[in-house]
Amino acid sequence: MNERVTIAAIVLLLAAGGLMQALSPAVQAMVGTYEAVLPTSDGDVRCVLSLAADATATFRTTAKDTGNETASYSGAWVSDGGSIQLVLKNPADPAKPVAVTLEPRDGAIFVVDVEGRKSPYTGLTFTRSSDKPPASESKAQENS
Repeated sequence: MNERVTIAAIVLLLAAGGLMQALSPAVQAMVGTYEAVLPTSDGDVRCVLSLAADATATFRTTAKDTGNETASYSGAWVSDGGSIQLVLKNPADPAKPVAVTLEPRDGAIFVVDVEGRKSPYTGLTFTRSSDKPPASESKAQENS
């Protein structure tokens, strides 16, 4: 049942996301790149979350000491009242996307929930590192 809810959320995000992003100045203000550092027993992990105006999102992690990418996810996002709903493709199992609930707070984004389960990302706070959209979106805007 939980998988069906997640898949339905993806469909809704993709269908409604573009329309919501285009209409709401508050949502447009969320567009940008955010960073956080996740302390782990193997060393700190740099986390980068990018929210684009076209309702797409990317989440990448890199080992802070080596700079090697450890994970890369892509998906979609929408603003849902006072929260942000993010759905990312799971590279380990594309049939099981990852649903994340985030909350904007004082110019930062706070991870509230990751699929209702215990996650090292729950409680992580992302701070804005750039007001600019991700490079892939900038190129798309230049071509239009």
